[in-house]
Amino acid sequence: MSWIRVGFSATKNIISYTSILPSTGCQGCSTSISLYQYTQIQSRNYSFVNKVGSDQLWGGVTSVSAAGRKRGRTKSVKRRINLNIGQKIGYGKKGMQLPGLNTWVLTKSNERIKAGSQTDEQYEITLDSIRDFRGSTKKSRLKRKYPNPLNRGYNSSLLNGTSLGMPAPVRDETFEGFDSVLIEGKKVTNITATEGKVFASRALVAVGNGNGLAGFAVAKAKHPEVAAIKARDKAGQRLMFVERYKGHTIHHNTHAEVHCTKLFAKRTYDGHGVVAHKVIKDLCRLSGIKDIYIKLEGNTKNRITMTTAFFNAMTHQETHQELANRTNMHVVEFSEERNNVPVVLASPEDGKVQEKYYGSERDVYDLDTLYTKGKLHWTRPQMRPVWERLRFTSYQRRMAKEFRRRGQHEAQKVRRLCGLEPSKEERMRRDEVPKKEE
Repeated sequence: MSWIRVGFSATKNIISYTSILPSTGCQGCSTSISLYQYTQIQSRNYSFVNKVGSDQLWGGVTSVSAAGRKRGRTKSVKRRINLNIGQKIGYGKKGMQLPGLNTWVLTKSNERIKAGSQTDEQYEITLDSIRDFRGSTKKSRLKRKYPNPLNRGYNSSLLNGTSLGMPAPVRDETFEGFDSVLIEGKKVTNITATEGKVFASRALVAVGNGNGLAGFAVAKAKHPEVAAIKARDKAGQRLMFVERYKGHTIHHNTHAEVHCTKLFAKRTYDGHGVVAHKVIKDLCRLSGIKDIYIKLEGNTKNRITMTTAFFNAMTHQETHQELANRTNMHVVEFSEERNNVPVVLASPEDGKVQEKYYGSERDVYDLDTLYTKGKLHWTRPQMRPVWERLRFTSYQRRMAKEFRRRGQHEAQKVRRLCGLEPSKEERMRRDEVPKKEE
């Protein structure tokens, strides 16, 4: 019996047994010959799996070009995963038992183990062990805990604006009633000759009790939390007293300038609230100021200069009593809430009031110019409407009509009070008089 193979050198011939068919010889022969019939499957030997290694395959998924790295595309690339974690050689979904691979070749009585399927109990135990191993090695993604919106500070992803609690006690002194706020936490570097770039964290913390005592400090450390605690304790030992008018606002308008940051503080009435930058709002709350308007100009990103300018403006106030003692004159307030009725706020303590002041009248009556040195915050000029600027004919005609009636209502009241014009009732009675019959 001879075997016949058909194919080319570039192919692999796989011969599989299909069936056995009896066949008879010719009609003249009395004998019959059984021939085995085979089928031949042709398959190619070339595949990219045989030519390319695992590192190159993973590189096609996880690698990024140089241009992609410059654009920051490395963050969205998939990570390399070990596909063999928790797997054991020989164990599959069908639970086959293969001697020499996943089981012993011989039993204890030196009997040969035959290939077959595993028992259900053994297969379940194997699956459970694999699942436990995978669960213990899989890196579970930590769920992010979002804080309360009222306590999360300026940004939910950073600690800026969050409360750090009261400072640590110093000897027997405790800081009860005090609170601290992390104004800014930043990463800084220092280049040295021996170590090169040395990274550290810098924290700016403000402390106050909400009743006139407040302070701030800056500290550095390797870790952000250590730097914040260090700055909080340092700020507790650098407290300043902030003068307040009736416990809710400042005594007068003031101005402060630190480097390129300019701060203009305006005194407001009770119930106005704090209208200012978010950092200034926290500083006002810690110092106990409830009603104020603060305008910032220049560099508004440097929070150290902002904080320094705020405390410079608050600590350099002059009270009304100090102003009266310095000028030997009465300090009088005119407010729109009291319909500009003069109210004496302070008088000289020694009782000596000078009759003539040898300074400028503007310094006496305009305290804004006195304390701000003539520097007022910039206000946007109010634009006149286009019809007024270009003097349209329709606008001039309407203004001419309003000019005739302007102020006539109030002037009519004055004329009636002086008896120069009859009242409305008198005119009605005059019209009701019947006409004389002819």
